[in-house]
Amino acid sequence: MTRHVSRIERPTTQSQRCNGNQVRRELMAQLEAHYNARSVIRMSYDAFTRLVAILRGRGLLRDNQYSFVEEQVAKFLHILSGQGRVRSESFFFRRSTETISRHFHKVLRALITLQNQFLVQPNGSTVSPQILNSGGRFYPYFKNCIGAIDGTHIRVKVSKEDVSRYRGRKNYPTMNVLAACTFDLKFTYVLPGWEGSASDSRILDNELSREDNLNAPQGKFYLADAGYMLRSTFLTPYRSTRYHLKEYSRHPPENPKELFNLRHSSLRNSIERAFGVLKNRFPILAEMSRYDVETVSEIVLGCCILHNFLVDFDPDEEIIAQVDRDLMNNEPDHGLANGAIARGEDGRRGEILRDSIAAQIRCGDMDAEKVFEVGGNDCNAYFKWTTEMDGVMLEVLREQKSKGQKEDRAFSAEAYRKVVEEINDKFSLNINKTKVMNRLKTLKEQMVLSKEIELKSGIGWNDSFKTFEAPLEVWKSLIKANPRYKNIKGKSLHHLEILREIYEKDVATGAQAESAREKVQRWEREETHITIDEIDEMQANNHVYLDKFSTFDFESVPSTPGSQFGISNPFVPNASVAKGLDGDLKRTRRLKFWPPLDELLVEKYKFPEADACKFTEFLIKDAKPRGEQNEVIVGKLEVGMTKLKVQNALFDLVLCCIRNYASQLLNGVLDMILKLVNLRLSDRRRQGGMLPSALGQEWVRKRVQKH
Repeated sequence: MTRHVSRIERPTTQSQRCNGNQVRRELMAQLEAHYNARSVIRMSYDAFTRLVAILRGRGLLRDNQYSFVEEQVAKFLHILSGQGRVRSESFFFRRSTETISRHFHKVLRALITLQNQFLVQPNGSTVSPQILNSGGRFYPYFKNCIGAIDGTHIRVKVSKEDVSRYRGRKNYPTMNVLAACTFDLKFTYVLPGWEGSASDSRILDNELSREDNLNAPQGKFYLADAGYMLRSTFLTPYRSTRYHLKEYSRHPPENPKELFNLRHSSLRNSIERAFGVLKNRFPILAEMSRYDVETVSEIVLGCCILHNFLVDFDPDEEIIAQVDRDLMNNEPDHGLANGAIARGEDGRRGEILRDSIAAQIRCGDMDAEKVFEVGGNDCNAYFKWTTEMDGVMLEVLREQKSKGQKEDRAFSAEAYRKVVEEINDKFSLNINKTKVMNRLKTLKEQMVLSKEIELKSGIGWNDSFKTFEAPLEVWKSLIKANPRYKNIKGKSLHHLEILREIYEKDVATGAQAESAREKVQRWEREETHITIDEIDEMQANNHVYLDKFSTFDFESVPSTPGSQFGISNPFVPNASVAKGLDGDLKRTRRLKFWPPLDELLVEKYKFPEADACKFTEFLIKDAKPRGEQNEVIVGKLEVGMTKLKVQNALFDLVLCCIRNYASQLLNGVLDMILKLVNLRLSDRRRQGGMLPSALGQEWVRKRVQKH
């Protein structure tokens, strides 16, 4: 009988006597020969080699004298499978726990850097094949639909002070992750980091205001569940109407609203399936209570990018089939009856769009005699609260909180009983706990909106009337961006202070929410904070090494800030030129834009135009022995001086060459530029992070000043 294994086995006793390199080679050979690599690294070996080739080819990971890229990626994937942890990987691969952890984060960051390739939002230029080939079920009604959105909760580890903000519907702290996907189950946008107590609708409002946001092209829309607000770009189902597929299994739809909801649910189900496949393929997502918020956010993004890669190159039909069975047996609850109501002009456009689609479906699928009723409002009981009643309720809750009747985000049943008794006695009413909780929900929303709007420009606070004041045009622009601001426009908010005292620590802020693109941009900014003294210390301790420039092939690396490589004998001018450099090197102003070199020489430094053009031409000709075309040279200069911001030191050096007419130095200028553009320092302590060329600039400056 064949013995099935789902892990990398520790080498035999004979192998244990070998050195660590032999052990690691045997482990990798075992992985290559494994009959079911998916159980170990969650993908086939062919997909694994393709992934390694992408990471190595893009210059994001590379071999070094201690480990190959294959080993680094294999350890990372085995941890994602939920079978390995840092200590177990340390045992199998004969590495220290520090090395395993560093390799894990290094591969994780490299994956997230692939977001431009594997997290791409649809442009809406074509109709999704799943809609077009649906046999008339979805086409032409949903031809402008480009995907579905939803949120999912991932467990996290937080401090006791933050537990209340991260504990929502679950009994443990979670992170709420907003994601969008296409109907082939590929994620197109992922925003992790929001606290578990934040509502889906609030997260979407915040996401739409971000620089890197979820963008629906003109005339296109996403499908969303009832937890979101209806908009022209996010179509939600009809409220108080059957929705889930399971509800229609025995009783077919009876009116246009139900028919629309059925089609909506069938299409929107793709986001539930995508989440299901993601969590089944990478079990680590279900057991991340040992990781902090920042690490969980990065793991979520890395898993989503890997998921998209595997949808293209190695789809696992068994996992997809299992997820489909689970969804049919256990339909998720989206709280349809309590969904957000459409507000504002965009909400009305969404209602018109939804009604028109329902009308089209009705004409194509339902009997003409059946009555078509799509409009109308829900007739819910309405209860009028007064400012005095709010004050009594909040005073009682503050007292109950001081007595320990509030645990995390929720008050005890005893606290609510006290509130109900106090209000009924003082105002001769007969309210119940439900009405108190609904009113608190409204007041807390006002508190959250007030916190947000305080930071907006053009808004002032009138302490006499307890209202926010702003010109009409400011209000219009704010409400257009977030229709919820209409709820506090002109309203007297008398109890903000006591509300904040009771609830402010429980309110989600989204301070750690970042998309993949935002993370990559932040990492690039943070890398420039390393100091030149730190680099020298790392060199002295052999924590940093420089690649040999002569072995590097420029054409194989894309011209991006992440494609930085090393330099061996940097060009250093003679003492007379260094003396001329001294004044220019002290200037700190950084040029915002890099115009053509000859124009800058003429306009800023008053060089004769002929000399400036001659010098620029000389630089380009100097590269001819490399066999590079002029546009390649110009492109590399532009990358180096604009994207990587090395212009100050290089330009100072070029200026000195010209000012001193030191023609013997010009031969080395372009070579130095090309080397510095691709400067890379690999620091073992900083997870192999790349040294930005801004630091390359400082590295050169310091050595120039020594001569």
